[in-house]
Amino acid sequence: SPPPPVIANFTADPTEGISPLEVTFTNTSENATQARWDFGDDSCSEEWSPIHTYTNPPLKHYTVTLIVWNDQGDSDTLTCTNLIKIFRPAHSDFNAMSIAGRPDDDVQFINHCGGLVNSFTWDYGDGIQEIFRSDVRYAVHPIHTYQDSGSYEVTLTASGQGGSDTLSLEDYIFIHDDYCELQLIDSSETEAGFGWSNVIDHDVLSDRSSMRAPNSLDVLATFMFADSSVKKLHTVRFKCNDAHKRQPQNNLARRFEVLTSEDGDHFRRCVAGYLNENERWETYRFEPVTTKYIKLNFRSARKRKSPYITMCEFQVCASPLPPERETIELVNISGREAKGDLLHKDFRMFQNYPNPFNPTTTINCYLPDEGVAELKIYDIRGSIVYSLSQTVDSAGLHAFKWTGSDHNGQPVRSGIYIYRLIFNTQDGTTYSDSGRMVLLK
Repeated sequence: SPPPPVIANFTADPTEGISPLEVTFTNTSENATQARWDFGDDSCSEEWSPIHTYTNPPLKHYTVTLIVWNDQGDSDTLTCTNLIKIFRPAHSDFNAMSIAGRPDDDVQFINHCGGLVNSFTWDYGDGIQEIFRSDVRYAVHPIHTYQDSGSYEVTLTASGQGGSDTLSLEDYIFIHDDYCELQLIDSSETEAGFGWSNVIDHDVLSDRSSMRAPNSLDVLATFMFADSSVKKLHTVRFKCNDAHKRQPQNNLARRFEVLTSEDGDHFRRCVAGYLNENERWETYRFEPVTTKYIKLNFRSARKRKSPYITMCEFQVCASPLPPERETIELVNISGREAKGDLLHKDFRMFQNYPNPFNPTTTINCYLPDEGVAELKIYDIRGSIVYSLSQTVDSAGLHAFKWTGSDHNGQPVRSGIYIYRLIFNTQDGTTYSDSGRMVLLK
């Protein structure tokens, strides 16, 4: 009978890991007496069941070939393609879909870890940690909800066969009750794909996460609140650089000023200064400023040493205006008790009371018919501080109450103020009178 055939076969353990990786090859070939191994890394062996160590750089796949034969010269070959896989050690990396928001907003984190990872440990900076195995799909990109306002440091630790790697991003997630979305209105020239919209997209880690503009005398951008409302701006935050893609320091925006405007035409400086050149967030807080439009003006600290200037991220916090209410209130007091010269049947405006006052005073008047009453209050320079126009449904004694605030609800300064009442009756008759009052704080 013919001799049994030679059959090549083997096992390997382990077949994947980080360098240096020691692999035990067990020859399970049949009817063979000799063997030759090719480990795929330019190394060979003629041992029957060798132990081989792979020391080459990571991210390699190796094909192993075993040739066996017997004394009669019969042979067989077994080739296992990409059998041995060498990975780099665990490497931690992540970002978030949005790095700013309000309490109870969900934040979607994106896991960019690499290497041979067995588990992920997330620390969201608010006292909550989560540990996930690498084979749990939903753990790759977790969603976390921040309950309270604050700046949160987020840490991700990737653990694997070769140890662990940790990435911590300080002040990475910003949660605030008054955080506001911005909309770009106008800007100076920028490089294609690196416009000003990048600095308000809450993304500091993408390939195009920053603004890049020619390093001219001024680099400008004008924004408005995304809901087109007027708010009270009180905080601005800047990030010049980021921990992942550091820009050369001579490219970074350094000198800055923030200007505000309610009408988009007349801007006032709100805050100005110098920014640091590291990847930390810088926060500037100031007295609330009523505004609808925000203008940024940047300059590089190193004049003309770089052809362009960069900025990574910009955020603002602004509170809504108080609920609309009349700073001046007109009340019909005809049915109430009236004494002295308040008992009058013709048009008449009386001296405010109390006077001086702080902060509320009352201006009584007698209106002889139905019509429209308009009260205007001026400061000593003649500028209108506040005005109210209101329909009067019946003749009688009325009272204007002023709370000492302007059109924006802001308290006015101490000083002398002029009040003027104009009353137009339904038949076209016009009455008017003026008086002085003093606000003392």
